[in-house]
Amino acid sequence: MSIEPALCSMTCEECETTAAEYMCKNCPGYLCSECKTEHNRRKITRHHVIAPITGRKVRTLKRCLAEAPKQKACFETDLEYQLGVRCISSSKIVVFGNDPRILVIDKKGQSQTSIITDTEVSPDGMAILPDSSILYSDVETRRILVVTGSGESQTLVSTDWSPSGLCVTQSGSILVGLFHHDPLYEVDQVGKVEEYTVSGNKVREILGEDQKLYSRPEHITENFNGDIIVSDYNLKKITAVDAHGHFRFSYLGVAKNKSYQFLPMDIDTDTLGHVIIADQFRHSIHVIDKDGAFVRLLLTEEAGIKEPHGLCFDGVDSIWVAELESKLVKKFKILEK
Repeated sequence: MSIEPALCSMTCEECETTAAEYMCKNCPGYLCSECKTEHNRRKITRHHVIAPITGRKVRTLKRCLAEAPKQKACFETDLEYQLGVRCISSSKIVVFGNDPRILVIDKKGQSQTSIITDTEVSPDGMAILPDSSILYSDVETRRILVVTGSGESQTLVSTDWSPSGLCVTQSGSILVGLFHHDPLYEVDQVGKVEEYTVSGNKVREILGEDQKLYSRPEHITENFNGDIIVSDYNLKKITAVDAHGHFRFSYLGVAKNKSYQFLPMDIDTDTLGHVIIADQFRHSIHVIDKDGAFVRLLLTEEAGIKEPHGLCFDGVDSIWVAELESKLVKKFKILEK
C-alpha cells in the first residue's frame, strides 16, 4: 500500500501570514490564494508558472540576494553610448542608446536586429507593454510612441511637457516622468509624474505636496506594494511615493568620501521588493529595501561593472545592465535560494 507523503505546513512567502496553497516555479516561492492573484497581476511576474501544492510534498524555498552575483552573459552592441535595456520576453531584450535605433537582441547576443524609431536624436525612455509592444518617449517632440507589429512608430500621447522615464504598472497603465523649464523654481526644471491608459488617455498627475518633488524624473518604476519610484537626474536622488502620490522616502546614496557624488540612472525592482539602482559615477549597483533603507552595493567596479546606465530585472532572478561607453550588455544572477 502506498502512503502519500505528509504535507509541510507552509506560510505564504508574500504576506507571511496565510497558509500557502500554490508554488511559483519561476521565483521560486510559495503563495496563498490572494497573493497568487496579485502575483499573476504584476508586470514582472504575470508570465510565471504557478502550480497548486495540494497533495504534494513541498520543501522550503528561501529567496535572497546572492552574496556574489554571477555573470551569466556578456555581449557587445554597436551603439556608441548605451542608455537603457528592457526585457521584452524570456528570450529577448531591447537596448537603446544615443541614436534613433532600438536593438532587439536574443539573450545570447547572437541575433541583433534594428528598429528605426521616429526620433531625431534617440529615445529617452522605454517600457514594454503587456502585449510585448515597445513604448518609448521622445523629449524633442514631446511625444510617447508605440512600435507596431510592422516596426513603425505611432504617436500614443502628445504632451506640453517633455516625457522621459516610462513604466508599465502592474495594472497595465503607463507611468510617465515629465519635466518642464520654469524660471519661477529654484532649479532649472520642474518635474511631475503622469499616469495614462494604454490607449493614451490621461488618468492623473503627481506633483508632490509642495510641487517640488521632482525636477527631471529620468527613470521610473513601480514596486509590488504600489509605490512609484523615480530616479531624478537633476536632484541626484531616488524618490518614492505611495500609490496615492504621498511621499514615502528619498535615497541619496551612500557616501564613500566627501568627493563622492551619487548619480542614479536606471532603476527597477525585483520580486522581493528591493529597489535596484544603477550608479554611473561610482560604477556600482545599489540595493535598497521597499522602505528606502540601504541594503548593500550589489555590484561594483571590482565585480566587473563600468558606468552602468541602463538596468532591468528579468522577472525571475537576474538583472541586465547596459554600460554607457563600453558597448557591453551584461546579465547577472542576483537572487538565489
